[in-house]
Amino acid sequence: MTGKPRYTAQDIIDALRKTKGMAYLAAKELKCSHTTVYKYIAKHPTVKAEFDYQRGELLDVAELKLREAVMEG
Repeated sequence: MTGKPRYTAQDIIDALRKTKGMAYLAAKELKCSHTTVYKYIAKHPTVKAEFDYQRGELLDVAELKLREAVMEG
């Protein structure tokens, strides 16, 4: 089947924002496969930028919490 894509890049971006960059949860939100989300990430620079931003922010938060735990012993 060909035609208009079911999702827009903005739909994927919105789902990634809502799920803080979690592709599987974004797919669940959109009721699609995680591979659909990853295909949009690969195909659309704006979607990739949002994915990278959300994942980078998550990594920073995780590293900060780990640092705090280490410093507290």
